[in-house]
Amino acid sequence: MGEGAVEGANSKKVEKVIVAEGGAVGGDQGKHIDVGGKVVVDVTVANKVFVPKYFSKEHDVTWASRGVVVSVLNRDAILVVQHRIFDAGFNSLNIIPLGADKVFLSTVNDDDVSGIFSQAAAFFGNFFTPPIKWNKNFVVRERGAWVRIYGVHLHAWNLDFFKLCVYDCGRLLRLDDVTLDKGRLDYARVLISTSSLDVIKANATIMLDGKIFDFQIVEEGGFLVGEDACLSDDEETLSGVVSDHEAGVEELADRGDVD
Repeated sequence: MGEGAVEGANSKKVEKVIVAEGGAVGGDQGKHIDVGGKVVVDVTVANKVFVPKYFSKEHDVTWASRGVVVSVLNRDAILVVQHRIFDAGFNSLNIIPLGADKVFLSTVNDDDVSGIFSQAAAFFGNFFTPPIKWNKNFVVRERGAWVRIYGVHLHAWNLDFFKLCVYDCGRLLRLDDVTLDKGRLDYARVLISTSSLDVIKANATIMLDGKIFDFQIVEEGGFLVGEDACLSDDEETLSGVVSDHEAGVEELADRGDVD
């Protein structure tokens, strides 16, 4: 690329970004955006793409640098972990979802989170992986999704096999309790971390004991497209659904509508 070339987000080659301090912008004229006293031109001329240019603000960098990035252990729902941390008295700690099982930890008064971690390392070790200091290159492009795997053979009903089934869809985080306990065997229900923002519907082809089999993987409904299932307290939701179902059955039994 020539002088002033910029690599775009999707690896598009950009010849030049035109930025002027608060006044006239030289070169080709296009859509002008006033960003923090700078005028940014966004135009396309002769197949050359001009992109907006942004410089991070010092106070934003300072805030982010005082926090840490961790992954939630035991694949617990983030809301469940948040309640447990608060119950232990760490009310100033903010647990902010980053995507899938990763969270950003900061404090209400913008203290350095590393100091809090070091003072109660054993406690936080029950919930999180060792903390990693934030840096400008860190970004998470994943979300959690509950998917069902259909066609699983009984002699392959285990965590290792489910990991193979969802390999092309994402990273397996955990099984739901019913699947783990083999409470039903028509499909396996697993939580995965995926970079896809589309509703997942895929096939997995796996050789099992020397024979080739196809398995269907379908994301559960109930979530908006691109929504992160890791943010839902699934166990409490499931308990509520079961309770409502049992109440309905009891009501029917009282009316004599069930045996």
